[in-house]
Amino acid sequence: MNKWLYPRNLIFLLAGVHLCFITFLYYPVVSGPDANGYAIQARLIADEGRTWFTRESSLQFISPHWLETYPDQYFSRYPIGYSLLQAVVYSVAGIHAMLYLNVLLTSANLFLLYLVGRNLIGEWWSLIAALIMAANPVTNGWAFMGDTHPAIAFFLLAGLFFLLRWKRTRTISDIVIAGLILGYIPIMHYAEAVYSIGVILYLFTVVLRDRTRWKSAAIGAAASALPLVGLIAYNKIVAPHKNLCTSFGSGRFPSPWYRARM
Repeated sequence: MNKWLYPRNLIFLLAGVHLCFITFLYYPVVSGPDANGYAIQARLIADEGRTWFTRESSLQFISPHWLETYPDQYFSRYPIGYSLLQAVVYSVAGIHAMLYLNVLLTSANLFLLYLVGRNLIGEWWSLIAALIMAANPVTNGWAFMGDTHPAIAFFLLAGLFFLLRWKRTRTISDIVIAGLILGYIPIMHYAEAVYSIGVILYLFTVVLRDRTRWKSAAIGAAASALPLVGLIAYNKIVAPHKNLCTSFGSGRFPSPWYRARM
């Protein structure tokens, strides 16, 4: 077989063609209230070094995902994780490049899916999985929106890659990197913390089979908590009398513990 037809080469071709295709279809725009909540927060971080704004007029339009925490002072309903990524791109390459971030991440996810899958189901099946993902209209649709879904998929797949590599190599660096990457997901979107259930169960099965790995698993778990601890600390500094971490849960979860206190 021609070496160019190997899956490890075809996945680059697939990701490249996919990126060209969705780039051709995409028009950079902040679309919808969710995108507004992230993009404006990113601009505030990059330009002013803060995540809130003060209302200047009673006639000023304010998206529904901006919450009034103090009189005339508004915070985004969403945490700062994704907006930090956007702010970096915004600072380096401008707003148009920032709006293309999801397009790039969506195509990069094809490659990450291949990397994660090839050690589980083989190279060819992983390539087929990436091809199915590339043809998925829902996946491609999220590339055109300003939400966190492509970024969350990117961090989830990258975290799983290092987590699976840790199982093979037993190196501390792999589990620390996996923990930091997976721990970053909830600070992009609070509700995505549910992914931690699967990760915890996986670590439990690994340690159950090899009791000597509990220390490295604990180090990985500690690393995963660092981003969330940082977010909680930041929220308490900028809004000491409000619980920003529960703002997304208002009306979405029945438990009064998780409802917004705003």
